[in-house]
Amino acid sequence: MKEEPGEKTVTEAQDTPKVENKDSKEGSNTPDTEPTAPPTVETKPQKESVVLRGWDEGREGSHAVHLKEGIFTFINGKADFSPEAAEALRLAGYVE
Repeated sequence: MKEEPGEKTVTEAQDTPKVENKDSKEGSNTPDTEPTAPPTVETKPQKESVVLRGWDEGREGSHAVHLKEGIFTFINGKADFSPEAAEALRLAGYVE
């Protein structure tokens, strides 16, 4: 059949095969077992309080120490860092 401009040919849709999920029950949208999350272990990050060497009592302000491991900021001479960062500052001679 030859189409004239402006005419549309309607074709019937063919039946598509039904795909079944082997893991689910018929008529149910939920799997047989409930999904479980991996067990979580609540751990608090370990922090170590350190004090800048030579920081006078009563002195206020902020100070930053720049090392290759990062920039460490102290408020009123005190800060909490990871044990590794505290050790790096201690080895560099910045904290007591």
